[in-house]
Amino acid sequence: MRCWKMWWGEITMRFFLLLLITISLYCEDLNSLIQKGFNNNPTIQKLRVEVDLKAYDIANSKLYKNPTITIGINDINFDTPEKRDIEPMQTNFISFSQQITDSDKLSLQTQIKITNQKLILLKIQEEKNKLVKNIYKYYFSYFQLKNQIKLNRKKIENIDKISLYHTNNIQNTKAFQNILSNDLIKEKLHIKILINKEKQKQILINISQLINQDIRTLKKSQTIISNNSNSIEEHTLLLIENLKIEQNNYEKDLALENQSSDYTISAGYYNRNSFDDYASIALKIPLNIYGKEKNNLLKEKKAINVAKHNFEEVKTKLKRDFAIYSSKQNLAKKSLVYIQSIKQHLLKEKELITNKNITNNLVEILMLENKLLDNEIQKTQYTKDMQLALVELIYLTSSLKGLYNE
Repeated sequence: MRCWKMWWGEITMRFFLLLLITISLYCEDLNSLIQKGFNNNPTIQKLRVEVDLKAYDIANSKLYKNPTITIGINDINFDTPEKRDIEPMQTNFISFSQQITDSDKLSLQTQIKITNQKLILLKIQEEKNKLVKNIYKYYFSYFQLKNQIKLNRKKIENIDKISLYHTNNIQNTKAFQNILSNDLIKEKLHIKILINKEKQKQILINISQLINQDIRTLKKSQTIISNNSNSIEEHTLLLIENLKIEQNNYEKDLALENQSSDYTISAGYYNRNSFDDYASIALKIPLNIYGKEKNNLLKEKKAINVAKHNFEEVKTKLKRDFAIYSSKQNLAKKSLVYIQSIKQHLLKEKELITNKNITNNLVEILMLENKLLDNEIQKTQYTKDMQLALVELIYLTSSLKGLYNE
């Protein structure tokens, strides 16, 4: 018997250890989720590879085009192709040519490629910011749903107590009707609980996609967040648009430099069988006579204006979003004040009923407790609304760095 107990105790301990390990694998706190998102998110990983690719473009932009070597035989006679001493023009030759690009052009090309790489780095930062914002929003929504499930279950418990009271104390048709009515309310609450559980599952699926790892539940974390800035000037999207303007200016300067053509230097050595050998040197300069280079310059100037309009468009949208989420935050705060006031009124009413010392006031007290629970459920909704608005404001003012540890 003792051996059996020892065996059963060992099995039980192993089971709980396995359960603990499983929970630790699939239960994540906020900072852990964010770090895994930074490391595993497919979009961020792809952009990091693109940064490395741009390093090759930067290196290549500093280099000349490859030189050209030409080896040939000219003036081949169809009747006697093997004879190479019929006339002086018959040569066996090798020539070398190199296109020379102005150093300012090379420098501008390099600046354009460096700017491309900087743009991708900013895009990585923006993806990180969105990831942090979304994880926080999912987190707050998840635990709001969890609180609502808990509160609705308490409501069901109170309704069961009311039904039991009706069963034990009121033996008439009205009691039966009350019980049926309570059962209907309970069914509706069960539906709400079911819906909230499914919403929680959907949140975990979305988080799993963000961090590219399966998540089964969330761990409660310390989440004191605040926003002390009203400026959107440092938002990553504005930095990206500003850098695009800088890039377009480099493109315009390069188009201006391209009005002076690159030239090509070539040199060759010519061997003749029955005549003296000779060498040649040549300089090839394209003539910009059709206006293509001028059109490219005008195009790049227009592109700068487009980039500036894009900057203003993004800035206007960010300002609008800031105003909207500020309004949502204020509305949630004011609503919470009213919710607290309603709670105080309900508590006073409950106290009055309790002090009546009436033996059958249990139903009224339980109904008031459910009203208090409804009020708490509404409070969780407004609290979530305020938290989501605050996260958006922190994102808009580029203050997300304070929400996680790197």
